[in-house]
Amino acid sequence: MGKPKLGAAFLAAILLTSFYVALTKSHVNATPSSSVVPPEGSIVVPDDYATINEAVDNAPEGGTVFVRSGNYSERIRVTKPLTLLGEDPQNTVISISDLPFLVYGAIEVLAEDVTISGFTIKNTWIGIWTPVDYTIPPRSRCEIIGNNIIDNFRSGISIGAGENNVVSGNNITGNGEVGIGLGSPNSVISGNNITGNGYVGITVDSCNNVTISENSITGNGVDIDASSDFVGGLRLGWDGSFHVYGNNITDNQGYGIEFAEGCYNSTVYQNNIARNSIGVNLFNFGVYGTASIGLGNIVYRNNIVDNLQQAFVDQEWDLAEMFPEYSNGTDVVSWDNGKEGNYWSDYQTRYPNAKEKGSSGIGDTPYIIDENNTDHYPLMTPVTISSTPPPISEPSSDSLPTIAAFVAAVIIGLVVVFFVYRAHRKREASNFGYLGNEKAINLLQLKRVIIFVSVVIHNETPENSAALNHIQLCVPL
Repeated sequence: MGKPKLGAAFLAAILLTSFYVALTKSHVNATPSSSVVPPEGSIVVPDDYATINEAVDNAPEGGTVFVRSGNYSERIRVTKPLTLLGEDPQNTVISISDLPFLVYGAIEVLAEDVTISGFTIKNTWIGIWTPVDYTIPPRSRCEIIGNNIIDNFRSGISIGAGENNVVSGNNITGNGEVGIGLGSPNSVISGNNITGNGYVGITVDSCNNVTISENSITGNGVDIDASSDFVGGLRLGWDGSFHVYGNNITDNQGYGIEFAEGCYNSTVYQNNIARNSIGVNLFNFGVYGTASIGLGNIVYRNNIVDNLQQAFVDQEWDLAEMFPEYSNGTDVVSWDNGKEGNYWSDYQTRYPNAKEKGSSGIGDTPYIIDENNTDHYPLMTPVTISSTPPPISEPSSDSLPTIAAFVAAVIIGLVVVFFVYRAHRKREASNFGYLGNEKAINLLQLKRVIIFVSVVIHNETPENSAALNHIQLCVPL
């Protein structure tokens, strides 16, 4: 009698374990489908209230509004911390196509600590929207998880405020312009399926410390009326840092990844960037006012495969004739970390005589994009893509001599400045005159000392050109 009970218990344990695993993986595979039951203590629509808005208005802060499967045509404004949970993401549908066209968000988030999960949201201007509004507290720590956000006229998700927000495990497809637009620092975009959006799959702008990982960003830029300069997979703008890894960025019209305007200190690591019109694009933009060229970006250990153009550095700014007083340029990108670069599918076609350096996996011929952009350590075989974030970059041994030269130059410059300044003060002391016991200082004869130390360090790797270390001291007396 004991064995059947043991077998039944074992089978139950397997089933429970399988159910738990399925739940924990549901936010990663970006195919929201599982039904859930109302959590204890939640407000249920339509059992307790006929509409979602009524339920939200009457829910306590930190409470849960559970929405049963059905079609709901209403605009929802969330003004307090709570969880908005749909019973089944395939069948709990919010669609407001019968409301005025310029209703911005089907769900408008105006509070922090809001979770939205388990819905299909479609046929509105923006699916989920957190507007920039400085008259209310920031919309921070919000989570948008496990939804279908499809066929909206403008954007699937637009987060323009707050910080520490999460967009994960959503299916974001067929929106008119942008799949996800993010302007929220310290946030995460992960595990989403972002497909067939009109302009761009993801655009990240005006924020920093954002992680974009394990997304499928495929087939975006389908709007044939959009400018080719603004369509593609992933667009990185002001300010960075952005951490881009473990993504499949494929088959997009326009670019796979674009460094847009003023992107700083960002890392693109272990991504598949394949079959796009342009694999990686450096956008040319105008520089004026407080704007500046982005520095400190690095692209390495990616598979850059079968793009019509593997990488492109735009040499012209479209508005240069209109604004001749502005300068222009592209963000600065390093294509290797001093040890490893990227796998380029056309490497051996372009460089048929290239060979592996020993057993390093590195080609002995640099991959040249243009005169200022070179992958010095191209990989001979494709990279295995994982969800592991990039390691913290450390200066390679090649850069240590230049760093030492820089430090030495600064020290020497400061010493020279000190002695020149002392000599100048002694010379000015000879201009002091004395009348009896009174010391008269002729201020008109004192000269203004302007000391300007300019240290210019220019370093190229040995494969490109010799390092130039130069210090210039200018002391007008």
